[in-house]
Amino acid sequence: RRRLRPVHTWGIPVSAVTSQRHQNGVVRAIVGTRSPVAALAVLLLGLVLLFSLTTSEFLTVQNFLGIGSYVAILAIISTGTTFGVVSGALDISVGSTLALAGVSATLLVSNGMSVWMSIAAAMGIGLAVGAANALTVVKLRVNPIIATLGMLSIVRGIAYWIAGGSGGAMSPVIPE
Repeated sequence: RRRLRPVHTWGIPVSAVTSQRHQNGVVRAIVGTRSPVAALAVLLLGLVLLFSLTTSEFLTVQNFLGIGSYVAILAIISTGTTFGVVSGALDISVGSTLALAGVSATLLVSNGMSVWMSIAAAMGIGLAVGAANALTVVKLRVNPIIATLGMLSIVRGIAYWIAGGSGGAMSPVIPE
């Protein structure tokens, strides 16, 4: 019987990552089962119980609508990012690109541009940043992590500059 050598993922040997047997032991100790899904379900239920007991605003419709709007954005971004990860590349500039697109769309709407045109502009910004990342990785043969780390810094700086140096949330300015 042949012994398999550890496979490397993004330069990290598998032996350096926590072994599956160790992970199963931790999960089993927490929930009494080896299933990571069961562990996550128990963790989620525990958090819901904790937050509902500590604050009266947690189990409200308004809170769940807010959570749903944030989760929708993350789900869309995660779906797109999955394709990069599956292909063996890792784009770490996604969050900064989202920030730049959001800040730009907010600025455009606040200056009188229609919401739909602002959304199209934000999507164009995301497309341009993604194309620049792809060109840098594919044509210039730069490591995806290094290329997107550089783009993360550039895009975050531009978003920070457009927002006027404020790192906090911008107020929503959707016209009635």
